[in-house]
Amino acid sequence: MKDIKFKKMTSQNLQKLRREIKEISERGLIKDAIRARKFSSVETFEQGIDLINFVLKVNKPAESS
Repeated sequence: MKDIKFKKMTSQNLQKLRREIKEISERGLIKDAIRARKFSSVETFEQGIDLINFVLKVNKPAESS
């Protein structure tokens, strides 16, 4: 990762930062879309259900003994 030097944000610096963040976000979305195309709709649905079950299990309060 690049070393980030803190400096006063000028409008040009702010625009550049926003552009870089947008590009990184778009690359991530494209990678996710390509990865998702490898699965059938049923497999995607099953993965979603598994993820929901995992979140519910993690967020379930610990039972008192």
